[in-house]
Order: sequence, then C-alpha cells, then structure tokens
Amino acid sequence: MDSTEHEERLEYAGSVDSIRIYPVKGCGGILVDEATCGVRGLQVKGMNDRSIMVIEVEEGLGYHKDMKNFPTLVHIKPTLNNGEVILVAPDMDPIKIPYQLNTYSRIITVR
Repeated sequence: MDSTEHEERLEYAGSVDSIRIYPVKGCGGILVDEATCGVRGLQVKGMNDRSIMVIEVEEGLGYHKDMKNFPTLVHIKPTLNNGEVILVAPDMDPIKIPYQLNTYSRIITVR
C-alpha cells in the first residue's frame, strides 16, 4: 500500500483544543503546548503522563492514593522544571522530585 492509498482511508475525527498531562496520578494537571505520544502515553520534557504515584506505607505494604480515596490530591499542582517535578500545595513547602528518562521503579520517600 502506498501513501496515497493510506491517505484515502483517513477520516477527520476532530481537533485538539488543549493538552494536559498529569505527572502525578490524582494530582492537578499541567496545560502544555505540545506533547509526544509514545508507548507509555503522553510525554513532555522527558516526563511521562501519570508516571509518579503517591503511596502510603502501612505495616510494610504500600497503598496507592488516588482522587477516589484521597480527594485532596487535586490541590497539589505540579510543574516541570530542569529535570524536576515540583509539587506545590496550600500550606506546604514545595517538594522537588528529580526524574530521569527510562527510570520507572524509583521510590522517593518524603516525610
């Protein structure tokens, strides 16, 4: 099949008004001008969408926090800056989390 045949099968499905990524599952999003779509979803500045998860450890077991069981997560606003995700929330000091491409099972403890 050449490119002409392929183009004839395409149909207009709509347009994109805006793109948001959510680096931390359950937290606020970041409005972006562009993103790359890869096998792990959207990526902006090397950060994959929903690649960070907040967990609570009790008796050695980790339990994820999401908007269903911890709705105040939505007040945490992330930004991306120079290889860091910076989390800002009311009445809290900012938390800076370094990220690297292709680092998927890193655990950072914040107390």
